[in-house]
Amino acid sequence: MSTSELSLLGLEPRVAEGLKSFWRALPRDKCVICGSKASDIDEFWSYHVDSGRGLARIVSLRSLCGNCHLAKHVGYANVTGRLSEALEHLARINNSTLSDVYTHLEKIYETWRSLSSITNWRIEISEGVLPGDIRAEVENALNKLLEKNRWKRRNL
Repeated sequence: MSTSELSLLGLEPRVAEGLKSFWRALPRDKCVICGSKASDIDEFWSYHVDSGRGLARIVSLRSLCGNCHLAKHVGYANVTGRLSEALEHLARINNSTLSDVYTHLEKIYETWRSLSSITNWRIEISEGVLPGDIRAEVENALNKLLEKNRWKRRNL
């Protein structure tokens, strides 16, 4: 993403540049899942729901190879016509059968449906995930974007 595109998210150019520099400098040497050469950085999230309100927290960033990144985002793999590729990779790295992967996939989609039913979310970025001088500003920009999209859904 260019600095101007990041600025459209409400990030000041200084913050957008800091985020880009940080992201580019992250190590991409080894996939933390399968051990092959990493090419991507992915965020690891935790979710908490209480009284109809959701908290999505970015807990860490990790390096992944393209295959593991695709397998992590099976919904994306599905809409881009690469679901079979993602599921075969999941079976391979977990030393399991495709039947086992499909059973697990149903559980994944059940969790996704449950989390998607929550309309009131807040995002937090854990300490240490991003540099301290930009973490709060990125977190605020993400929450403003959430609120803007929530308003759009209510008024469609």
